[in-house]
Order: sequence, then C-alpha cells, then structure tokens
Amino acid sequence: PGISTPSLTLPVAQQALAQLNGTTMTYLGNYMAVNWATPSNWSANQEFSRYNITTNFYPEIFETSYVSIFKNLTYVENYEDPAGSIDYSAYRAISSILKGFQYQYLVDLYGDVPYSEANLRSENTTPAYDDAETIYKDVIDRLTEAAELALNLPELAEDPGSQDIIFGGDMTAWAQFANTVKLRMLVRMSNTGQDAYITDQIALIDANGAGYIETDVTANPGYSDNTEQQSPFYGYFVNATTGIQSNRGDYTVASANTIEHLVSTNDDRLERLYAESASGDEYKGTVQATNLPGTGFTSNDLSKVGPGLLKSSEQDQPIMLLSESLLLQAEAVVRGYISGGDAVAEELYNNAITESYIYLGVGEDATEAETAAEGYYTQPIENVSWASSPDKIEAII
Repeated sequence: PGISTPSLTLPVAQQALAQLNGTTMTYLGNYMAVNWATPSNWSANQEFSRYNITTNFYPEIFETSYVSIFKNLTYVENYEDPAGSIDYSAYRAISSILKGFQYQYLVDLYGDVPYSEANLRSENTTPAYDDAETIYKDVIDRLTEAAELALNLPELAEDPGSQDIIFGGDMTAWAQFANTVKLRMLVRMSNTGQDAYITDQIALIDANGAGYIETDVTANPGYSDNTEQQSPFYGYFVNATTGIQSNRGDYTVASANTIEHLVSTNDDRLERLYAESASGDEYKGTVQATNLPGTGFTSNDLSKVGPGLLKSSEQDQPIMLLSESLLLQAEAVVRGYISGGDAVAEELYNNAITESYIYLGVGEDATEAETAAEGYYTQPIENVSWASSPDKIEAII
C-alpha cells in the first residue's frame, strides 16, 4: 500500500516494545536490583559500581520509546480508513494499552516526561515535560477506557488476529492486561495518601468484569535462530546460528547477594536463574565492583545467566509474567485495596511462587515445579513462608 495500515504497523510497534523491554530494560533492571555483576576480566558496566549516572546513561530506553514505540502506536491510534469501510477499534484499544504500559516505565524511571505534547512529530518537535503524577492518572484513565473498548468493540471491528503478536487478537486478554497494568500503577501509588482514589479505580476494574491476566504475557512474531530474528533476551546473550555466548553473555555474572539469598532459603530456582561456573562447577557470584581480584573472579569462575532464562532462540519474549500479576494482587489485598483478607493474600502469594517455578522450568514438568514450589514456600523461614513473615509486604517484594 501507499501508506501503512494498523495491521502492518501494530506488529512493528509490538516487536519494538518487546525488543526494548527484553534487552536494555531487563539488563538495567537486573543490575539496579543487584541480581547481576561484572567479572574481573571485563571492564563493562562500570557506571553501576561507580554510580556514574549521567545524561548518557541508557539513553536508548527514552529514545526508542518515543522514536519507535510511541510513534507507531500513535499512528495506529489515529489512523482512519480512507474509504471508511474498516473499523480499527481493536487496534486502537491495543495501542492505548501498550502506550500505558510503556509510559508507566518511563515515569518510574525518569519522573516528568513528555506526554500531552508528545508524539506529534513535526507539529511539535520540543514537547513540554508533564508532571509525573498527572501522567500516571491520565494513563490510568486511558487504560480504563481501553479495557472497556476491548470488551465492547463495534460489531464490524476488524480482528487483528495474527497481526497481534502478543495475544493473537484476543480482546478479553487485552482487557485483562490493561487491568493488570492499571493495578500495578495503583499499587505503586500506595503510601501517597491516595487510598480513596486507588480503591475507586480498582472498583472500575472490578466493574468491567475481565479480571487480571491469567497467563504470562509474551510476544512472538516467529522468532528463529537466524541473525536478527532471535528472541530478544536470548539473542542479547547468545550469538545467532553458532549458539556461542556473546561478549555480554561472558561479562554478565551472578551477584553474590542473590546467590547467597537463594542458597540460604533453599530456593530451587537457583539452578534455573544461574548456570554453574565453568571452572568450579559451583554457583558463585560477586559484588558490583571495579577492583575485583584477578584470580577466582573471572567469568569462568562465576555463574552466568541460567537455562531457565536462556531457553532457546525461539522462546517467547516476556512482557509481563503471571507471577508478577499475582504478587500485585496479593499486595493489593494486604493493603486493603482488594477484598479477601489474609487467606486470599496468602493463596495469591503461594500461587505467584508456583508460577515462577513453572516459568523457570524447575523440575521435569509443571507438576514437579508445583511440588518443588510448595516445598519452598512452606519452609518456616521469614520472607519465604507466609506464616513466618510478620511483614507481608516485605515478603511479597
């Protein structure tokens, strides 16, 4: 066609979002959470241990969001069929939900960002930065509207089908995703003196009847082992066709903090989150530092990213895992935003752990993963078992 259409533009935007979230944003998140570190034989990632956060710190998150993701999603939202014969309401709902998902991350990372004047291209090349809380609340409103639209499409609305590389055109799933992103934003607003607002907004979620996501939210347009066609996270660490780790795969190792925590709590996910060290056949991490000893802390001495995360070049790219949604719901129950009390919160918490075990592939199958998860969360250890954790929010986090 002479111009693109929503059916052609939507999967491009979705893949860009999956690519950014599965690579740069995931990498930043794991370093900021001190899950990963750098071995002594590499000088990469020094900005973390040196606290060297400048205007050049991970700029691709901000830039790709606006230059690629928002640009294409806004095009889809605003597109009108020239002949007036095709209704693109489903595409508009999807685009609005994905914009909300990405805007939340930007506000969480940067605070004030361009919003009300953004995505106008040549009409406004210097958009104003809007207040973070104002953006949050407007995004929440748009997610509410998008969920309603997804559940109440016009009769002749075009089905995105396979052009939707996330849910395959399942609009109930999109409404559930909108509700879940909205819940995450509302839980983030806790302890800000806005409990009445949060409760009212959750009542709107309840009113649309879709609930929250019931499966992992993932993207997959047909990933393969070909160059530039691998699943984003996998391709970030493993070279296409050769199957040999990339430089990033060699200089990304476990943190001592995380290894020690997993070992001390008898967490079976250790062997899925990390690989045994090449030289010592052990699970070993290190601190984030620039002055590590040259012996015992090289990339061969330390654990790298594990098989539960690096599954295959064709693996689905996670956008939001079911385990996260369940933990968000558990936290909302503990804070009194969702009804149910302690028993419901405990069930959600335990189910979240189980889903994490299943996703990471603990055991030979889902049944073994469920059994292992139960063995883990029933240990009388603080912040492992619900009953042994006096601070439920800390246990969830």
